[in-house]
Amino acid sequence: MTKTQRILFFAMLALAVPMRLVWLNLASFTIDEINVINFAVNAESMGGVFRTELERFTSLHRLPLLMMVIRFFVGTFGSLEQLPSEALARFPFALIGIASLPLIYLLGATLRDRSTGLWAMFLAVFSTFASLSQARTSEVINFLTIVSTIFIPLTFLVGVWGMNFDSMPELDYRF
Repeated sequence: MTKTQRILFFAMLALAVPMRLVWLNLASFTIDEINVINFAVNAESMGGVFRTELERFTSLHRLPLLMMVIRFFVGTFGSLEQLPSEALARFPFALIGIASLPLIYLLGATLRDRSTGLWAMFLAVFSTFASLSQARTSEVINFLTIVSTIFIPLTFLVGVWGMNFDSMPELDYRF
């Protein structure tokens, strides 16, 4: 690895840490996150989480380690009686994402070359930002859909009844 590549590698790692940690609390929970967190928190023990997740592995393709890490973090830093904050519940995901960056680099470097590994690492660093900006865009689109659902029919009615026709049937009514 050249000096420039080494600098880029560590710069992306250094950039990934604040990016992943800053975005933890900026979006509310999704339904999938709530289900995962509720299962991890409400299981009777770590062994119960592990057994159940090993049984589910064939259908969901989710390793038991994730549930165990979530239960550990929520149990250690929060309360198992209530749903934890977004930041606390997403913290294990952020750590796993940061720890996976060198592995993503190694995969790209092994499959092609070092610059491909750096590009793959770069894309993984900014994937969190992209998903959150997509969530905000989705919220804006939902609002605009509601507004257009209200105003498009009104615009049609105003367009039809606002025209200057001499032969419209309603023009002769006394109202």
